[in-house]
Amino acid sequence: MLCLDADPIVLDATSIGVLVAIGVLLLLVVGRELRQVPANLLVLMATAFLDMVGLFMVLPILPFYVQSLQQQGVTIFGFAVYLGTRVSRPAPAEPAA
Repeated sequence: MLCLDADPIVLDATSIGVLVAIGVLLLLVVGRELRQVPANLLVLMATAFLDMVGLFMVLPILPFYVQSLQQQGVTIFGFAVYLGTRVSRPAPAEPAA
């Protein structure tokens, strides 16, 4: 659950400077290493990165979507499982005439 009444984190100027320095250093290292990667592989790496970003944006809010759509699914390790439980269940028996 979200805690809306928590105090915000306040960073002083030194902490911000250290974080900016680390970010710049990481960008320099990544830029230097990416120059050695072939162009075809770079396109595949960028595609995989965008796929992972999209997945990890949707995955945390998936249970809220299931709750908002009024589905009575099963949760396994925090993931809502609905379709698999409905598909694998045997069909109801036909009523006798």
